[in-house]
Amino acid sequence: MSAIDYALGYAKLGVPVFPCRDKRPLTPHGFYDATTAAGAIRGWWGRWPDAQIAAPTGLTYDVVDIDSLDALHALEDALGRLSEVFDDALGIVKTPRGWHYLLPPTGRGNRANVLVHGVDYRGRGGYTVLPGSDGYRWIERPTFAEATA
Repeated sequence: MSAIDYALGYAKLGVPVFPCRDKRPLTPHGFYDATTAAGAIRGWWGRWPDAQIAAPTGLTYDVVDIDSLDALHALEDALGRLSEVFDDALGIVKTPRGWHYLLPPTGRGNRANVLVHGVDYRGRGGYTVLPGSDGYRWIERPTFAEATA
């Protein structure tokens, strides 16, 4: 599947998306431009066919963003096994550098270096890159992403 197919699949499931390159938004207003409108998505990926697929956090999910294996070990040392700590995780994404644990939205904003260095929290006012983008793949796929398989 191509990036546009993934982007349209997310949108069909109610997850607003927008295009990025190197994790930087390609649209004028960044995550504020995110949409589920198929026409806009087709236009963006027609213009930028290799764009990453990003979605705002805090709406469908929040994210615990773990940047490295060292950060993962430090977080587990502080909290315990992540599979138990995040037993309500909606899904897990392997990223080029680490992992994203998708959690139910909490209404919280973004925080860098939560608990340990290299672990960020993405809630309202943030965004993440989704699978369908180079280097991002589902480890555990949430219900909202099943149509993007």
